Formats: sequence, C-alpha cells, structure tokens
Amino acid sequence: MLADWAVANFPALNILINNAGIQRDIDFTHGLDDFLAGENEIRINLEAPVTLSGLLIPHLARNVGAAIINVTSGLGFVPAARICPFTARAK
Repeated sequence: MLADWAVANFPALNILINNAGIQRDIDFTHGLDDFLAGENEIRINLEAPVTLSGLLIPHLARNVGAAIINVTSGLGFVPAARICPFTARAK
C-alpha cells in the first residue's frame, strides 16, 4: 500500500499534500446514468483525501512540524456553467 511504502522509505515524512480531483460533465436530465457510468467523483474528490489522511495521520503525528495540505478547486464553490444543463439550454 502507498502509505506503508511512504512511511518505510521516508521515516521523516511530515507533510501530506492531497491534490486530486475531477469534475465530469454530467447531464442529470437523463437521470443518474451519466453519474453512475463514469469515474466516481465522490470517491476521488472526498473519500481519497480522507482515507489517505487517515492512513498517514498516525505517522505524521509522531513527526515535528507535521501538516496536511488539501488542494482543491474553485469548482467546488462555483461549478463551471457547462456542468449545469439548464444554464447551457438557456443560452
């Protein structure tokens, strides 16, 4: 597992940077098919950073100056207009 390898190879590891995320074009006017058919955004954008943090916190807590940095996107606050099918139709 990645966390085990990182701790074994870098015992002084004291920083985790979570930097992954996707936003797919999903047309909910067709129901959930688009959402369920592709990569799972919830797993990538939420579960992955939480899981990796949980795996590494026991190690990080033992090291001086430990930190977790989460890099995110403004799309979490203001989605791209192309994502909303109603906006696209109104143009």
